Amino acid sequence: MLFPALKDPLLKTMLEAARLAGRELNRRRTSAVKTKMSMRDFVINMDYASDEVLRKILEERFPRIPYASEESGEPKPGTSGWCVDALDGTVNCFHGDVFWGVSIALLRDGIPEAGVVCLPALKMLFCASHSEPAWQVSWNLENRRRIHVGTYADLKSSSVWTDHNKLDPPLTRKVFGVLDKISLLPQIRVCCTASMMWLATGRIAGYIHPGPTPSDTAASILIVRKAGGIVTDKHRMPATPFSQPVIAATPMTYGELETKLRHLFF
Repeated sequence: MLFPALKDPLLKTMLEAARLAGRELNRRRTSAVKTKMSMRDFVINMDYASDEVLRKILEERFPRIPYASEESGEPKPGTSGWCVDALDGTVNCFHGDVFWGVSIALLRDGIPEAGVVCLPALKMLFCASHSEPAWQVSWNLENRRRIHVGTYADLKSSSVWTDHNKLDPPLTRKVFGVLDKISLLPQIRVCCTASMMWLATGRIAGYIHPGPTPSDTAASILIVRKAGGIVTDKHRMPATPFSQPVIAATPMTYGELETKLRHLFF
């Protein structure tokens, strides 16, 4: 099999691992079972199956790199190692939606150095690293193409999406209320990684997550930046996987979006 020539060989292993986990998730979709539930979220057996696939591959190939994931425990600020979300968008996956994904990032001192996102139901792969731009890679790993954020002139003619802050539902409603006034048909798609890839490929103009975890954003922050987007925290500083909230947009819409949302976080 030919692999698209990448300057960063680490991305090859990350892409292969993400695709294998995606295949396992696709295979198990019809037998998904809830294993842990709360009022606002649940976990299914597929979360753990995907995590097992990713952990095995990454620990075998890179035994000295620590492994952290949503299932095994999120990494701490400033640490180095893998930051994995084995199944982002569990609710969507369980209910037969296609909007869910797998996220793998390599952190160095808390900053993403390489990132891969896989959307298994759509057979889409994305990657970027410190030495690579943002790419969409074909499902067979034989081709790639550069991706870029859109060139939307303003928010009124484009869509900005958001997500749930599970610990602060009123904040979620406030964010959505602002977006409903300033952008075209905002949505909550319950999958950070997929929503961020929609921004990175020019399908939407912006995305804000009012309460993400590190595994939600670690890979996506890097990919969106490498695709030409702006990703910050509430202080307008470059976002890290440990930032809350995360505000991401195209260069032409970021200023307006950040200004309209600023009062919600202070």
